[in-house]
Amino acid sequence: MMIGYARVSTDEQNLALQLDALRGAGCAEVFQDTGSGAEFSRAGLDRALAALEPGGVLAVWKLDRLGRSMLVTVKIVLDLDRRGVGFRSLTESFDTKTALGRGVLTASVGTPVHFSVLYGLWISNFAGGAIAAALERATNFLSVAQSQPSSGPLLIGHRILALSLMLSGDYHAALAHVETAVSLYRPDEHRDSALHYGQDIGVTAFVQLSWALWHCGHPDQSARAADRALALSRQLGHAHTLAHAFWFAGMAAVFARDVAAARAHCNNCVALASEHGFAFWAAYGQILQGWADAQQGETTTGIARIRDGLAAAEATGARSGTPYHLALLAEALALAGKIEEGLAALDEALAKVAVSGAKGWDAEIHRLRGELTGRLPDPDPAKVEDSFRTAVAIAREQGTRGYELRAGTSLARLWAEQGRRGEARDLLAPVYAWFTEGFDTADLKEAKALLDELT
Repeated sequence: MMIGYARVSTDEQNLALQLDALRGAGCAEVFQDTGSGAEFSRAGLDRALAALEPGGVLAVWKLDRLGRSMLVTVKIVLDLDRRGVGFRSLTESFDTKTALGRGVLTASVGTPVHFSVLYGLWISNFAGGAIAAALERATNFLSVAQSQPSSGPLLIGHRILALSLMLSGDYHAALAHVETAVSLYRPDEHRDSALHYGQDIGVTAFVQLSWALWHCGHPDQSARAADRALALSRQLGHAHTLAHAFWFAGMAAVFARDVAAARAHCNNCVALASEHGFAFWAAYGQILQGWADAQQGETTTGIARIRDGLAAAEATGARSGTPYHLALLAEALALAGKIEEGLAALDEALAKVAVSGAKGWDAEIHRLRGELTGRLPDPDPAKVEDSFRTAVAIAREQGTRGYELRAGTSLARLWAEQGRRGEARDLLAPVYAWFTEGFDTADLKEAKALLDELT
């Protein structure tokens, strides 16, 4: 017999979705609780556990409904298994009768197999575009890793939490975690990490550091971190690690609007991915190739490549980057003069964000919406300004200096064209003055040129 358990944290939340799903899955009875926290007594869970007999199954809607942390959840599932009781999570398609489910049960807490399973749960959410769930999985991974003596899982916990935070739009917190991850890397100690996680954990930390540094206003340090990751990848000679590094470095170059570097990295990524059959990296690399094509005037080729890459990425189940990739498509369409199509791509991007929680790209999406709206046959200046203001506000809230500078430049340019030169200067000057490096990058050059015109 399958018994269900449902829980919400407050009285204001509704149990109906969980109850319907559990009953629809065939639960004969569903126990429920309302509340959360260490002091909360889960009487409903206690009754559910007591009602289960050998051969039965406990079902929940999501894993986080069962335990206060992943560690607690795993312990409950292990206890059930000892009693001859199965466990099933409907949303994650987690079932102790499957290989993945047995992987949790056959591995003691804190073993390499256990961490591989926890990592798999995180990557399934992250790659699938469920960023809020991925953030929770990463937090749980780090919590378990902090109770273990090994530095490898701790590094990974900080690293996957950093990436989840970046995509959810908290760049300052992300930088702190990824800097911790980098500080934990020991090449000799972690040389076999790619066998467990698909790529070397030090390389993944350095390429993610390059992203966080760019967003937090350190473009030169960002470039150096990407270069270090690539050098380490080549030294290791592990193909999947190198493909990973090429793409992340390519994205860092796109952030910096370094077309030549982005072109080189994504070409290398696609070539390596094609050689070894890495469908995910081939698709993502193709998208960056399309962006570089469009930036160099080959808009027709670029648009086709981005669309093909989006379709190929969707076929792999990878959705976390879709909002940003749609923004790259919108930029390419605008370069081709297809403004309405570009705006439609941006609308789709924001719709994807609403579903996935990948809010880390919002500032750039809104800035591009302002740029494209301003190029319509009969543009509405108020709508253009509103988009730029929204982009600046989001960038400031999320702590992305890179996007704040870019959005501030767009808004200041609009105000300058409207004769509001003092407002434009007062907005852009302090943003530009904050930077202490990267003065040869495209965004800082553009901001400086505009400030020179305004003085």
